Amino acid sequence: MRKTILLSSLFIVAFFLFIFLLPTNSFAENRKQTAVDWFNQADALLKGGKYTDLKKAIEYLSNAIKLKPDYTDAFNNRGNAYNDLGQYQRAIEDYNKAIRLKPDYADAYINRGTAYHNIDKHQLAIEDYNKAIQLKPDDAYAYNNRGNAYNKLGQYQRAIKDCNEAIRLQPDLAAAFISRGNVYSDLDKYQLAIEDFNKAIQLKPNDADAYYNRGNAYNKLGKHQFAIEDYNETIRLKPDDAEAYYSRGVTYGRDLSQYKRAIDDFNKAIRLKPNYADAYSNRGLAYLLQGKTKLGCRDAQKACALGDCESLEWAKGKEHCH
Repeated sequence: MRKTILLSSLFIVAFFLFIFLLPTNSFAENRKQTAVDWFNQADALLKGGKYTDLKKAIEYLSNAIKLKPDYTDAFNNRGNAYNDLGQYQRAIEDYNKAIRLKPDYADAYINRGTAYHNIDKHQLAIEDYNKAIQLKPDDAYAYNNRGNAYNKLGQYQRAIKDCNEAIRLQPDLAAAFISRGNVYSDLDKYQLAIEDFNKAIQLKPNDADAYYNRGNAYNKLGKHQFAIEDYNETIRLKPDDAEAYYSRGVTYGRDLSQYKRAIDDFNKAIRLKPNYADAYSNRGLAYLLQGKTKLGCRDAQKACALGDCESLEWAKGKEHCH
């Protein structure tokens, strides 16, 4: 009888040892994750309204959708991740699903409008912003984004009116000051643009776009050193910004005749964006103006192959290239 008791006791002890010696994360790994768990894991990747790891966010949100096919917020947020990845059609498909599931989802209309804007379908973007404003009349972002779309269509007064309304609704919205500054720049009102970019920087000192756009406005006013300082700050805040390197390179080369510095910046722009036709074109011009004909013609031909033949035509006119 004791043997039986002893064997049972040993079995119980062994069982509990097995349980307690398991790695502490085994239960977490084996426990079935819910749709909300996956959604929250994606949410944990958000920083400043953007996912720090877009592919992970998409993976987590896709898992949430598999478990809960009517998860409107998961479709909307996965759309945002696709949008930030530049996969705009996938983003639009996700926003479509979110809107079908929840027809009064104002944020999904705003986000789909942004995706349309990114593929230059500005009228469709405006229609989505109109719907968002109808559903949520006090949403400053909807007015701001619609203002951007109107600006792209050359409807400048409508654009300014929408930016003004966005600022009235949310006076600390730096994006609205940047948007209105861009409209003023397009209207050649560069001093007004600079004042708006100044306000945006005051509200959001780490906004690379505000510095970049102010740099462009300073360039238009012939204040090239101020422009370079703003491009420097843009690059400090956003080291992978090919446009900032390109614009600083243009300023060094075209405006200040500092060709070596210009070429260095065009090199960086091309490394970040290998098919950057304008960067090849301007680097070619910088080489040609230094008397480096072979390098200049090679870049001019590359730029032309990418769709920008301006520098090659100029070089042929000067009989530098054939």
